[in-house]
Amino acid sequence: QNAKTDENRRRPHKEIMAYESQDAGMPAFLLIAAIANVWFLVQAIKDVHSSAHAEKDGKPSPPRPAALGILALACAELTWVVPCFVQCVMVFFGGHDGPWAPDQEDGCAFQGFYSQFGSLAGMMATLQIAYITLKLATKTELPSSKSVICSTIGLFGLAFVVSLLPLVGVGEYKYSGEGFCYTDFHNKVQMSLMILITVPCFFAVLGIYTYVLARTEWQDKFLIALMMAGYVAGWILWIPGLFIGISGGAYPTGYMISGAILGHAQALINPYLYGYRWRAHVAENYGHEGKGLINTFGRTSESNV
Repeated sequence: QNAKTDENRRRPHKEIMAYESQDAGMPAFLLIAAIANVWFLVQAIKDVHSSAHAEKDGKPSPPRPAALGILALACAELTWVVPCFVQCVMVFFGGHDGPWAPDQEDGCAFQGFYSQFGSLAGMMATLQIAYITLKLATKTELPSSKSVICSTIGLFGLAFVVSLLPLVGVGEYKYSGEGFCYTDFHNKVQMSLMILITVPCFFAVLGIYTYVLARTEWQDKFLIALMMAGYVAGWILWIPGLFIGISGGAYPTGYMISGAILGHAQALINPYLYGYRWRAHVAENYGHEGKGLINTFGRTSESNV
């Protein structure tokens, strides 16, 4: 059985040596993505700090709950971008016969874990941002800083537990046949968990952003439309893919790699949409010392926490 499992993880390919040009593209892309997401994280950390010292600094900054929410999203992005960059570099220099290649057992487990963890954490962190956006747009009380911290711990904890299960025998991480490893799409336990998490998140985010577009006075409506489009693009193939897998169906050629490409694109889209435009809009219109002071309509029960 173990031999069969290992064989399933390997790709039927001719031997690919180190320094192959076909393995150079992903490290280059992920280097740019890693730089963008490190910048995203740094800006989020600065926002958390400045939101605690807004009165002293006198600079526009997002309300602290919003700053904590954007920090959670930045961390979620980095949890897969940086490991993926490191692994792709190792494959480029070591070839596909090295232990960390995704078509080898250890490399498959490593890539599967951070890919599932990062995607689940990122999806739930985006839902948290959507909820904060709704609260700001409707000028209602924001969740407290403690609430955002607790929900962030919860979403990362849930993503970690679900992603750990294949490593302890509940399903497995398998080679997709199209360049990467992820959870076993035909394992009913794994697919059930993924569906229970991702489907409600997906439609909740779309519902919230649709409401913000149609029924609120949020000024930058184009930004909301871009965030919706980016979110849909990242998950549009994964959602039906989960149901194909749990039903035992077969995937069309190119389906998996197309979903992976769209997912990887989030590494460049989110730092711009959330790390730059959303942060700037919230700081200017809803933050401390901005045009729309949080004390007017965005109070939290712990506004100074």
